[in-house]
Amino acid sequence: MNTCPICGYDGLFEPAYDKHNYGSHEICPCCGFQYGYSDDHDGSSFEDYRKEWIEEGYNWYSNARRQPKNWNPKVQLEKVLK
Repeated sequence: MNTCPICGYDGLFEPAYDKHNYGSHEICPCCGFQYGYSDDHDGSSFEDYRKEWIEEGYNWYSNARRQPKNWNPKVQLEKVLK
């Protein structure tokens, strides 16, 4: 699996960006960031988007993919904040 650079979720189907830095257009089921769209759409940085997700309460985004059992967004975030 692949990890979201925004929230640290490690269940993406493909890398967020390819070797040419093109976004996959996959939407992270955890934070809702769409690689290649969200980053180009409003000019917000990863840090800005992450901060907004945290301030809104670490809400799980997807209705189609359920959040993992014992999901802990604070532990998950440690993967990208190191």
